[in-house]
Amino acid sequence: IRDRPYSLVTFLAILSVYALLRALREPSKAWWGVNLAANTLLAWTHMLAVLVIFVEGLFLLTLARRPFRGKFVWGSVQLLLLVPWFLWLLALPYKHNFYSPGVGLKDVVYNIIACDVISTHTDLLPGWKTHPSGVGCARFPSLLGVRYWFDSALLMFLCCSVAFFAWFLWLQTRERLRQRSDMREAENGTLLLLLLVVPGVVLAILEELMGRVAMDPMYAMYNQAALYIIVGALVMHFRLIVARIGLVALVMVLYVYQLLIFLPEVTRVDWRAGAREIREDGAPDDLVVCIEHYWPEGALEYYLEAIGTPIRNVLTFQAACDESATFLWEDGNAGKHAWVLFQRYPIRWFFPSFEPATALAEGLDAR
Repeated sequence: IRDRPYSLVTFLAILSVYALLRALREPSKAWWGVNLAANTLLAWTHMLAVLVIFVEGLFLLTLARRPFRGKFVWGSVQLLLLVPWFLWLLALPYKHNFYSPGVGLKDVVYNIIACDVISTHTDLLPGWKTHPSGVGCARFPSLLGVRYWFDSALLMFLCCSVAFFAWFLWLQTRERLRQRSDMREAENGTLLLLLLVVPGVVLAILEELMGRVAMDPMYAMYNQAALYIIVGALVMHFRLIVARIGLVALVMVLYVYQLLIFLPEVTRVDWRAGAREIREDGAPDDLVVCIEHYWPEGALEYYLEAIGTPIRNVLTFQAACDESATFLWEDGNAGKHAWVLFQRYPIRWFFPSFEPATALAEGLDAR
């Protein structure tokens, strides 16, 4: 929880956008203050959340009928509030170890529209995705057998919703400009589309420029709020109650399927299952070697501290083999066991042909 601020980012982003729209509709300065405060908190909550401010700046530039003075004042105050954040950011050492395999157009589209399609979401890791052979629920074979059709249906529905919304917004804007009538609805729609599309595109550009992973759905998950509103606009566009009920039922069926293949299975490394096996089949004086590929997690300590099993954290498979072999050959350790635990899915991502069990066996044999 301590290093996962995305729920707070989403709340602040929605509050900021809402406050901006209210400030444009009402003469009160209070909503401008709420917007600026939320934006400042966004920057300090997660550095990539400044994309919300960037989106709002683009949105204000599109408002040709609005006085330039108000836009200038908003931008100036916003920059002034962000000066301490900029100074803090410049002082940070650059440290980014996740290399990017490259970003394609499909990746960008998925990041914008398909975050709720489990199989296309890189940051959602249900059991059948992390370790297919370890899925124990009896319902999975039949559910996963139709995944292609359900995923395609949800993706098509979301794409059609966005396309319809963009087309309808274009027609509405053109008509309102011709009649010189109220543009508020068109402005709202423009902000929604910018919030939906721009963060993902900017993150993709950053990833290409840096060669490091930057376009992750969790960094811009607030854009899904815009997507849900767009879907709601499509549903409400139909005047017939039967049509609305049918669309709502379709959405519910598609989302229920995604939940069935996602919950309640484990969505991260199942350290608890590994610790349970050690407690049931191991002994307190066995050795547990935990390979931490990226950063110290300490998850095993949490699950095994009650029985006092010694845990040695290492960074590589070679170090795991060294620690295990040394322990097993020490005097007095005959009959004891060395347990090696590691995260399977990141290895499979970066090294698809690498077989961890084979590597461990060969390493121990060599020692």
